[in-house]
Amino acid sequence: MTPLAEQIWPLWIELSRARVEAREFVVKPWESHNRAVQAAWHRLIQPENLAALESWASGQEHFNPTAREAARTALEACRRLNESGCQ
Repeated sequence: MTPLAEQIWPLWIELSRARVEAREFVVKPWESHNRAVQAAWHRLIQPENLAALESWASGQEHFNPTAREAARTALEACRRLNESGCQ
């Protein structure tokens, strides 16, 4: 894991914890209606995390399909926020 990707690791852990506490094992985090999961997802995809998410996603070939989809979706959502200037 690159140092840049390591910066985003705590946010992935936070998201995972929120999902476990919400007992959301099937619902994708970006489709969740649980406030804690939504908040963790929102913190992950903030524009200031773009470079770290790009670095994280660059290792996708080693991810399982679920993790690969989450990384790709987070990166796409972050890029949209970055382009729109929204937070």
